[in-house]
Amino acid sequence: MQIHQRASTHNPIKKTRTIRTPLICLRDGLPLFINTLFIIVFSSTCTNSNEPSPFAALQFANPDANPIQTYFSDPRPEATPGDRVAARDRMIALIRASRREIRMWAYGFDEPEVIDALVAAGQRGVSVSVTGSPDRNYELLEQAFRRQGVFLRLAIRRRSGLQHIKLAVFDQAIAFTGTGNFTRSGFFYNHNAFLEIRITGAHRDSFAALLARLESDENAAKNRFLEPGTPIAERTPVFRIAPGVRAILSPGDGRLIQSRLVQAIRDANHKLRFLIFSFTDPVIAAALGERARDGIPLQGIVDDPGNRGELDLQSATGRLNQNLGFAPAEIYLEGNRRVFAEGPVFHGGHLHHKTLLVDDATILTGSYNWSLSARDRNLEILLIIDDLAVAADFRREFERVLRDAVLQGRPPFAPGPEAASLAKFDAAERSVCLPGGALRHDLTVFSGVGPYFRAYHFAASSLARAKNTADGQACLNFEDISPTSTGINTGSRYLLPPVSSAEAMRPCASAGECVPIDVYRVDLDEGWLWIRHDSRHAGPTAGFSEMRVWNRSGFQPENSLQPGIALRQTETPGFYRFTPPTDPGSDALLFLSAPNAPNAPTAVACARYGSRFEPALREFLAAFAWEQGAAPACARGE
Repeated sequence: MQIHQRASTHNPIKKTRTIRTPLICLRDGLPLFINTLFIIVFSSTCTNSNEPSPFAALQFANPDANPIQTYFSDPRPEATPGDRVAARDRMIALIRASRREIRMWAYGFDEPEVIDALVAAGQRGVSVSVTGSPDRNYELLEQAFRRQGVFLRLAIRRRSGLQHIKLAVFDQAIAFTGTGNFTRSGFFYNHNAFLEIRITGAHRDSFAALLARLESDENAAKNRFLEPGTPIAERTPVFRIAPGVRAILSPGDGRLIQSRLVQAIRDANHKLRFLIFSFTDPVIAAALGERARDGIPLQGIVDDPGNRGELDLQSATGRLNQNLGFAPAEIYLEGNRRVFAEGPVFHGGHLHHKTLLVDDATILTGSYNWSLSARDRNLEILLIIDDLAVAADFRREFERVLRDAVLQGRPPFAPGPEAASLAKFDAAERSVCLPGGALRHDLTVFSGVGPYFRAYHFAASSLARAKNTADGQACLNFEDISPTSTGINTGSRYLLPPVSSAEAMRPCASAGECVPIDVYRVDLDEGWLWIRHDSRHAGPTAGFSEMRVWNRSGFQPENSLQPGIALRQTETPGFYRFTPPTDPGSDALLFLSAPNAPNAPTAVACARYGSRFEPALREFLAAFAWEQGAAPACARGE
């Protein structure tokens, strides 16, 4: 990571501070059985209440509890004091309980009691590191450590985007993350969600891989999961960090995040709800509008940036609302008006969520706003949570925020659809054609299934260049596709034909039918490959008889595989020969099958020739890894 580091080091003038710690000693007035329990658990540990707690608190109060706990900030004046400070106080408790290491990624960071707890952790020997954003000020944090003569490792991200993640990791055992910054406004004056996630043994490797990816910064490590020698836990851009919890990072996998959000919306069967701070992605808006017009009830609450009570009709949310017509949908502006002033600047008063609820069962949340900057430049995290208890917590949070929100009106008739699922594609002409009447406004065309999914977005400015055909079609060139499009890269020679009966027959179009396989060596020009048989992630090494190649010349016809001779004068397991494909010197995916064994899965291998792996193939493999758990490493073609 390109960073600028500042360290607060020893100061000879050291002041003592009173640090509040969790109650661990006998207390007058407590029931006898509670005091007895404290004696049993903490015998010989109680000294001064200002001493750090010896309690190894990186556990939940109930070890059998859900490994995910939720905390929501509540800025309402009627909120109870306990609810108002719950998220902040839980974070302080985790800081005080840490014994070895605290690693944080923070955008805003100015809450004084959290800072005091971090300083106290440093005083007792805990390593404290913070990665911040170049546009933010961390002077309060630095000064607090400097005053006490405690070392702080502060790294500032030095890339084109922000460090926007809000994540604290305690002894690599507990993650505290969500939508809120670690600030006064984030904890007390904005609507936010905070999640405490216990990292269990089965998920520690994947969580460590996520932290390693963060440390290296996602842009620099975006292709690491495709490289030979990469640990199994890092063979995917999707990190499984707890039961039912998956995480994806941008900017390296921002397109996968955008694609997963869109596909989650399009997969909804019963209900869609969202709470969002910044919403400028027209592809996500098109997907929401499409499902609402299909009859899926939609409710959305968006931030009111200036607390004006007016929805910006030019925003993605405004355009979505204008195009809903009679669909079962409601768009609201949040009603939070609780702010505080620092000089002439007011803080708070926002809905700061970045949360999607699908069928009240799946939650997609984190630091990721629905914007291109979040997708392509910022360091962000999206959490996808399949947990009914957590979903119920978020449903209650939605309904609480909804009580103060203001419903936005809209015209009864939509001026025209902004999304289409059916279109006529001409791969040779590089165009997409729809009925002419549909081309009036921004248009998003959805195509593909499984890892082949993509969304082509055409801004209104490009519609004037549409060519009308004799049969009433209007055709747009792929060169006019907006950068907001998602899915398989549409600007390369790897362009795929559209949805059709043939598309569903493509290799790996359905989940579960393919496995990743590692190739030891491959030469597409001479027509041979050697499959690794010692990889933990390898599929079968023998029995294949057919192969299809996908490279910049498109999908090649099926090619017969023949067992061959490698280093010895006898047939070598896993070594095959085949007829070289068209354009053999380009990056390629290899789909190997055994038609005589109908139940055998197709194996996917990867051959890399260029210095920069083709984006279309990388995006396919990222989506493939999402569905299959891991992607094949890419062997260098010879």
